[in-house]
Amino acid sequence: MSSKINEVAPDVFRLGNDLFNWYLIKDGKRFTLVDSGLPAYWSQLTTTLKALNGSITDIEAILLTHAHLDHVGLAERVRRASGATIYLHEADRRMARRGGAQIPPVGLLINVWRRHPFRILSTAVLRNVFFGPSIKQFVPLQQDQVQLDVPGKPTVLFTPGHTSGSVSFWLPDRNVLLAGDALVTINMLTGKNPAPQLTPRNTGTDRNQSIASLTAFEPLGKAVLLTGHGEPWTGDMGEAVALARADAGEN
Repeated sequence: MSSKINEVAPDVFRLGNDLFNWYLIKDGKRFTLVDSGLPAYWSQLTTTLKALNGSITDIEAILLTHAHLDHVGLAERVRRASGATIYLHEADRRMARRGGAQIPPVGLLINVWRRHPFRILSTAVLRNVFFGPSIKQFVPLQQDQVQLDVPGKPTVLFTPGHTSGSVSFWLPDRNVLLAGDALVTINMLTGKNPAPQLTPRNTGTDRNQSIASLTAFEPLGKAVLLTGHGEPWTGDMGEAVALARADAGEN
């Protein structure tokens, strides 16, 4: 776990490590958290905020792209400490209530013999993935293309498939797309192929729906793509969608 400040787009900062990403948006002296990593990353968050002349109480919103256990880890703790509002799609409510008490995706479990899935699962366990508290309060996201009145002014894009309630967040003034796991930029079974793609089979709810949801990204033009897994990718989102669709047809 690194405490180094990693600005991946204007006033957008990447947290986590080389396996798990989550992000902090700075808007003046106010902050929005997008996803919330694993429970053991609390000190990384507070150190990053301090370096940005902020504190935990300056976080006003926590936007969850979906409620898988590696994305909700710190959400409830941050809410309690800061008074921030959590936003999550209504369709992921039941999963959010379980917090860290979730079974990892079958697609990773059956591939745990491979080096990269083993690293993902073992790192998550060592970072207390199963101890994330359940989310007690949140504002349900139910509408597509709505701009939220929170720091960064993100627009909600409904992109179900990875989970029934998966959403992405678009920052139009910065040309930044925070896609959660609707797109990733690494093959999560091999740790290779650094390009926009879907997560592996059996790691989401509905793969066909995941492919269909990619249409939400095509009109965005050139953007910085930030995902839950993999390095930032910059390019035309039409190209990103084409790469992901081609990869989905092969894998």
